[in-house]
Amino acid sequence: GKKWLVDGRDREVKAGTVFHIHFRWTTERMEVYWEPVSQLSGGLAIKYEHNYSLIGDFSKWKCVPLARLGDHDGAWEGTFRIGASGRAEFQLLRDADRQQAIYPSQHRAKPSTAPARGPDDMGKGKHFFVTGRPGDDVQVHLTVV
Repeated sequence: GKKWLVDGRDREVKAGTVFHIHFRWTTERMEVYWEPVSQLSGGLAIKYEHNYSLIGDFSKWKCVPLARLGDHDGAWEGTFRIGASGRAEFQLLRDADRQQAIYPSQHRAKPSTAPARGPDDMGKGKHFFVTGRPGDDVQVHLTVV
């Protein structure tokens, strides 16, 4: 099926904003547009609980689920082990969907040095990068606001 992504970052639309999508088809033209709904109407929208996971060279790019931190709204964490090379590259995925990747603004960025981007499908080739001793555990914390 087709997916729609309404990206409101340029207009500083808050995450979780509910939109009414309008489709108009006539014999002369087809039109699609969207607009935010009122908070009252937005409360009637279906609530969806996302989940998050890590993917990286440490897991052969397979999803490793993050655990929700119960007492912190929107907080997630996970751990992976650095391999024999002493380095690891990774991204985060929302809903185990590579079209919803969370990645750094630059390739091979250390998690604290570059802003995160996404979730979207524009993270190809952009991975967070960590180094350490082989066998070291890396703990990843994600806070969704």
